[in-house]
Amino acid sequence: MSSLNVELLAARYLTKFLEQGSKISLKKFMYKIPVKGKKRKRVQSLLYNVVAYLNVIDKALDNAITKLNISCQLDPKDRNLLRILTYRLLFQNLSLDLLMERINVIKNNEIKAILSNIKFPAPKDDIESISLKLSFPEWMIKRLLNYLPKDFLATMLSAFNKRPKTWVVVNLLRASKDEVIEALENDGFEVLEDKDFSEVLQITRFSKRLEKSKAYRKKLILPMSKASAAVVKVLNPNSDDVILDACAAPGNKTIFASFLMNNSGRIYAIDINHARLERMRSLLHSYGIKNVTLIHGDARKYRPETEVNKVLIDAPCTSSGMIGLNPDIKWRISYNDVIKFSKLQREILENFLSLLAKNHSYEIVYSTCSFFPEENEILISRILGSFPNLKMADISSIGSNDYFNGMYGRRFFPHIHDTIALFVTKLVKNNN
Repeated sequence: MSSLNVELLAARYLTKFLEQGSKISLKKFMYKIPVKGKKRKRVQSLLYNVVAYLNVIDKALDNAITKLNISCQLDPKDRNLLRILTYRLLFQNLSLDLLMERINVIKNNEIKAILSNIKFPAPKDDIESISLKLSFPEWMIKRLLNYLPKDFLATMLSAFNKRPKTWVVVNLLRASKDEVIEALENDGFEVLEDKDFSEVLQITRFSKRLEKSKAYRKKLILPMSKASAAVVKVLNPNSDDVILDACAAPGNKTIFASFLMNNSGRIYAIDINHARLERMRSLLHSYGIKNVTLIHGDARKYRPETEVNKVLIDAPCTSSGMIGLNPDIKWRISYNDVIKFSKLQREILENFLSLLAKNHSYEIVYSTCSFFPEENEILISRILGSFPNLKMADISSIGSNDYFNGMYGRRFFPHIHDTIALFVTKLVKNNN
């Protein structure tokens, strides 16, 4: 099979993916591609990288089209094939001569002419230089440079152009950590124990897809990023806790909390999306979870009927911290989305803070997988200003300082922690 067959196939699936707009993430789309074996991996790799570097690729294509004075609109299929081939030229150092030798199936002379004029675009200023080098929208770079040094930001954004490491947590309800490690190693996986959290493992080498492993099929492991697991550890669920999980679906954090509670105590899991709750119900059953009550409700308005002592708000967000998993996120979201989610997050926080203000003892863990401070540090700063009876709990043992030297919470970064980007904080009652 020639390499071109893979490129043509990748272009076909790129067209299908882009036609669906925001209806499906790239991660889910790639999972459903009906191609097997090595060809599947190569197609997925091309798709992932072309979407990750889309602005650079399109800039190079537009420059070549302008230079050739091509006035007609390219057919989407032709443009997506050009995107795949341009990626190979610019980022895989494939020579133009070699590529041209292998594209005999392409009869369109216009496409060949465009390929002959592809060059890495020259930036007009420092912002565009970072944008083109790391393939991120300029507006994101401008926002983040207000809070992060240029070198740190560049290293962080570069890490987002690689898929994050694979992490799992052990289902202690069904097996010990040693038994899970043995099961994975017997299946040909290489496993590394995490130095921070005893229940967390990193899969460092794959013999097959994780979903086909014995440990996964028996639900001895729960795929979950290290950063997400850290949020549950900050919550510190115990067997006698009554926990409110305010934005629960799809349910991974709920399940890990239940593991740590030994299926005791009670978790009230709320979500506004009924379909997601039903999928969560099935997932809870598969892991043998029995201490969770599912509630269809709006976290901005929900009033619990039972007194709780801990609240988890893993709030809806831009998901910008998950760009390593879904590079399409960076092209889909705008600054208006950041503001929209910040408003929603504040409404959810204020609902439960006002509700719990009369309680003699409570704590709230708030987290998002967003790297924007408007959804995290800035929001928490405003919340603390509005609720003087609150204070920050000390969670300095996990992650790294936030954008304000740890004043409002902790952060996980892909280039430091080998996981998604995530913010987490814990708010408790100030009795002083």
